Amino acid sequence: MAKYLRKGNELMKVLFVCPTTPDNADGLLMFRKSQDLGLDAQLAPLESKKIAILETAKAFQADWVFYCGLPRDLDLILKLKAMSHLLIWFPDSLTKERLEQLLKLQKIPDIVVCAHKNIVDIVNQIKNNGQSAKAYQAIPNCVYMPHYFADNLYNVETKRQSYKWECCFVGNGRWGLDNTRERRLQAISQVFHTKIIGAGFGNTIPQDYSGAMTSYVYGHSKIVLDLWWKNIQYGNLDFSVRVFNALGCGALLLTPQVPELNVLFKNGEHLLTYDGQDMQDLITKIEFWLRPENEKMRIEIALAGQAEVLKNHTITERIKQYWTLMKGIVQ
Repeated sequence: MAKYLRKGNELMKVLFVCPTTPDNADGLLMFRKSQDLGLDAQLAPLESKKIAILETAKAFQADWVFYCGLPRDLDLILKLKAMSHLLIWFPDSLTKERLEQLLKLQKIPDIVVCAHKNIVDIVNQIKNNGQSAKAYQAIPNCVYMPHYFADNLYNVETKRQSYKWECCFVGNGRWGLDNTRERRLQAISQVFHTKIIGAGFGNTIPQDYSGAMTSYVYGHSKIVLDLWWKNIQYGNLDFSVRVFNALGCGALLLTPQVPELNVLFKNGEHLLTYDGQDMQDLITKIEFWLRPENEKMRIEIALAGQAEVLKNHTITERIKQYWTLMKGIVQ
């Protein structure tokens, strides 16, 4: 990690600030992996403990504050920025409220890193439509860096397991603007042997979607379903982190086709796509890929997708990219 030195033999110091810290929180996973890699990283108290965060930042003397999520307290952000460089990591999908919250940041952070490409495109469009140079200068600097496979949370399966289910879905119900996800899962379950895990589907559905359980379900399912919803406010489909998790675990993924996928993966080589607005297209492709004569190809695609993720999209690779980005801005 010599290239992340800031001066002499000192490592660049990064302070992680996370709104919440459950075991599977993305920010906490990145902090732990940074420590595993031998980087000089420290975790601040929860966002609600403002004084403790500022005291930690002052004592640690970080080169960078890595803030996970859109901040609620702009005064806290201003004070952290006065002590060090500031990176805001925005891993969520976009809503009208989140866009307003993002634009309020203006030029406080050095950089805002978005996990969804359409967010950067929308912010750049707002910049280009600015009525004055002053308005343009008030827009945050946003860059795109996709999600990752957290191999420190999920188990990497390199051998095909004995299958227990034809299809599976891991995620929440009653999410988004309608119940499309629930209705589709109900229809699929009536035709195929499907395992569902997640909150919001009723008392009969288990809610344990920990890393170990998710890995087990993915490893024992012939097809992993990615059921996303249309972002009506911005006319786009978000790129689900489920793509990286499923592929990294060695599963065959069937996911809605979105433009961003074409940048990172190849349909039919690393994963399979369907028309996210066409339920019949989804059913037809599930039926096709469950046929015995397609099993060999199904496994080959799953293994190729896993190899691509483990090579280019692990949490380790993302951390290296973040550290390189931060070092480049400082220089």
